[in-house]
Amino acid sequence: APGVDALSASLERLAVSVEGGALSAEEAAALYNDGHTVTALTASLKAPAAADVAGRNRWLASPALGRTLRLAGGLLAHYEGQTPAVGLQKSVVEVAAVAAGAQPPALDVVQAAVECFRGAEAAHAKDKAASGYTAVGMDDAFVFYCGVLGRKYAGAAAGAGTAPPSHWRAATSAASAAAEALARAQACVAAGMRGPALRQAEQTLSSALEQRLPQILCEVMEGAKAAAGASPDAAAAHAAAIRALSALCGAAPRAVTAAVPGLPAVPATTAATHFPLPAALSPRHVSEQADKGQDADRLLPDTVRRNVGEALASAPRAVAALLDTARAGLPAAAAQQPVWHAALHVLMQAPRHSAPLCSAVVAAGGADALLAAATAAREGGSGQGAAAALLALRAVVEGVPPGRAGASGTF
Repeated sequence: APGVDALSASLERLAVSVEGGALSAEEAAALYNDGHTVTALTASLKAPAAADVAGRNRWLASPALGRTLRLAGGLLAHYEGQTPAVGLQKSVVEVAAVAAGAQPPALDVVQAAVECFRGAEAAHAKDKAASGYTAVGMDDAFVFYCGVLGRKYAGAAAGAGTAPPSHWRAATSAASAAAEALARAQACVAAGMRGPALRQAEQTLSSALEQRLPQILCEVMEGAKAAAGASPDAAAAHAAAIRALSALCGAAPRAVTAAVPGLPAVPATTAATHFPLPAALSPRHVSEQADKGQDADRLLPDTVRRNVGEALASAPRAVAALLDTARAGLPAAAAQQPVWHAALHVLMQAPRHSAPLCSAVVAAGGADALLAAATAAREGGSGQGAAAALLALRAVVEGVPPGRAGASGTF
């Protein structure tokens, strides 16, 4: 077994490259297989014994743990084809489990573990995108993100308004990481990709259903909305949950996904996002699509959207939060605009697959809210936003069961 000095030296070599932003794939491969670096990282990520409560608490509060997680993320950015990366990933998950189970929970450490994976996936996806390939994410990382969200917020929305800021920061990171992985998965599905990329994309969407992610996100939205007035961290979690719901609903406009790392390049115009029929009927498009998507599960995207609709229909406060976001109009701050577009995307897509959601939107005054959103978008110079709001209104109106259209007194 390597000595302590050898392990320390390996970590310092890794730190020089990772913290300098210059770890190449070749250097990473050498570090994975030198017999020291991964061993040193996993040893540093091993918690003291459960019986040593004071020791665990000191370990969780140590700046060294945060640094080790950042170093692990730098090495995991080059995880592809590296067997030792699997063990390193498990060590990071175990750190998060220990942190979540501490009293009180060390949720800043949980957030650091999420950001370890999120940063690694982003770096890997960017590298692959440069070669024309879309990489969704690491195996099992998406399930980990869902677990972070579900463990802290599932079933606890009613009391979430008193959650400390660290709860909301962890939720923001996990929802953002899930949204980015879902956006890449939806891009693979929308492009009709085949092979490993499609399989990973469909596994991500299936995992979202298995982990009850739509329901969990609704609970996060409801709790975060209740606390958003007094907590910027809760407001950020609310926005991240909306973006994740939007990513579940299909390939979103670039106004929503522009900041997602590793998405394939698209034309500057986004008109085809809402009006795809002319592009789909063009001879060039037909010839390009002839051999795409042949092995895809064509029902899966609609199944996911229907699940989102059912989750929202059972969460009236989440529906109200979406409508409030849409009604507010295009924010002046550019950083907040993707959330508004994301809310409209959810309201445009999910009602098409869920009559109960259409009824819930109408009962919540959704018709007036969407008309207000369309007006505000037009006056704000966002033709895309106005179109999305009107298409959302049409989807809601068409989906209301016969005899229920007048329930809200709006139409």
